[in-house]
Amino acid sequence: MNSAKVFVASLFLLFAAGMAGCDSQNNDEEAAPEVLSADVFSLETDLFGETASKDPQLKANFVAAALRVWPVSIVVGANLIVPAAVTAAALEDTPEFVDGAWEWISTASVEGSDVGFNLTARPDGSYLDWSMVIDGIDPETQEVYDSFELYTARTLFGEQTGGWDLYYRIGDVKTNVLSADFDVNDSDGMTSVTYTVPSTAAEHTGDSVTYEASGDSRRFAWHQVAESIDHEVTWNAVTHEGSIEATNYNGGVMACWDTTLEDTACGQGLFTLPTGRFR
Repeated sequence: MNSAKVFVASLFLLFAAGMAGCDSQNNDEEAAPEVLSADVFSLETDLFGETASKDPQLKANFVAAALRVWPVSIVVGANLIVPAAVTAAALEDTPEFVDGAWEWISTASVEGSDVGFNLTARPDGSYLDWSMVIDGIDPETQEVYDSFELYTARTLFGEQTGGWDLYYRIGDVKTNVLSADFDVNDSDGMTSVTYTVPSTAAEHTGDSVTYEASGDSRRFAWHQVAESIDHEVTWNAVTHEGSIEATNYNGGVMACWDTTLEDTACGQGLFTLPTGRFR
């Protein structure tokens, strides 16, 4: 089994809060809900992998950020390849209302391999309970999945707010490998996804990674429970300037880089959100 999938295992089942949908919406085929946003299965951190690998002369602050963001992104991202692909494909499909639930049934291409899927969304009062079942081969591990429930999710009806639990087969046992809570708001362009490691995991229990986006601003926050270490990296996706503030770097004081990735004095923070939006 791919070490990245073993590395992250999760427990966290998330709540969702917000505007309730009425019963007539929840059971009306014409009011089919929007499929989960592809953003809840993604991390846009390529700046730190691509740039750091091409320029060995980069300055300390950017390198310190890259050494935190990129390895963790690879670990988390290995688990997201399949769910991201099948969810994106479902967005292109038209659902049917069958036995009290909407169904999206189609096929997705996952790194050159075809993976069949059946996504269902079943109303439960003001909420939707989602289930993604797949048939195919995991391109990362070559594991064959037959009618395997890849993830479950619970969201508010009509909202992209809630949580999901992701599963893979480890040692022939269906295992919850990663969980997340998320809030995607298209109207104000804000996204927040927090991935968490479970208390049942062999290591890194309780560790979490939060990825947030607002306009061109990005934020990556990695919390290590056992080590009592926090790492927070912010950057501008267009200009590439950014900052790092970590317990074990620069005495815990924020350090910054400019648009050329050179060390620079820190000015106003790059990442700002309305108070209480994601906190």
